[in-house]
Amino acid sequence: ESGSDSVATKPQVASFSSRGPTNDGRLKPDVVAPADYVVSACSGPTSSSSIRVREMRGTSSAAPVVAGMALLIRQYFEDDKFFYKNCAVFQRHGDMDCTPFSPSGVLLKALIITSATKLASSSPAEELDYMQGFGLPLIKDILPCEMSNDCLESGKSLIVYDKMWISPSENVVVDVELRPPGALKVTMVYYDQPSEEEGLTVDLNFHLSTPCANISTNDPKNPVEKLVVRSEDLCCTGAGQTTSCTVSRS
Repeated sequence: ESGSDSVATKPQVASFSSRGPTNDGRLKPDVVAPADYVVSACSGPTSSSSIRVREMRGTSSAAPVVAGMALLIRQYFEDDKFFYKNCAVFQRHGDMDCTPFSPSGVLLKALIITSATKLASSSPAEELDYMQGFGLPLIKDILPCEMSNDCLESGKSLIVYDKMWISPSENVVVDVELRPPGALKVTMVYYDQPSEEEGLTVDLNFHLSTPCANISTNDPKNPVEKLVVRSEDLCCTGAGQTTSCTVSRS
C-alpha cells in the first residue's frame, strides 16, 4: 500500500503497509498501490438508494487498484479494438503474433511488475525490497496505443511471450531489437509446482547479452525475475542492433 500518514507531495510506502518476506523467504509484496486517503463509494446506512463517498485506507483500497489494472490489461489483449489496432507498434519484431488472445495469469503479473517503478526506499536498488516489492505499477507505462498521453511513449515497444514450456536443461533464446535511447526492461513470471520444501521446485534464470555487457539473474526463491538495463549499459549506437535474452531451467 502506498500513501502516507498525511497528504504527501511524493508517493511513499504507508507506515501501516504490510512488509515481507514470507516465512519461507519469498518476496512480498509484489507491488504497491494507493491505499491512503482514497475516496470510495459506499451505500447509506438505511437506504440502498442513498449513496455516499468516504475516505478509506488499507488493502481494501490497494487491491482493487491492481485488480482493475489486471482486468484492463486482459481486455487489451483480448479485444481487437486495442491489441490488433495497435499492432503496428509490435510489427517491428517479426515474430510477434498480433492475433487477440486471453493472457495467462502469470503474463498479467509480469506486465504489472514490468510497469512498476520504485518509490523512495532505504533498500539498495539491487536488493529485494520487502517494503514495496517492485514498486508502484502504472498501466500507461506498459501498453502501446494511439492516445500517447495515457499510453506507452512513442518509440518504445512491448514484446510478450505467453504459455511457453521449457524442458529440463533446455535454453530458450529470444533476440530483441534495440532502439536507442531508453532502458530495456525484461520480466519473467512462471508457475511453480507446490512443494513442502523451501525454495523453488523449478528454477528459471535469465541471461542477457548486450553489445557491451552480460547480465544474469539467479533467484532460487521467487518465480519472478526482472532486469532493468540502463541505456548507457546497452551500448546501442543505432537501430538494428539486437540483444539476446536466454532463459534456462536448472
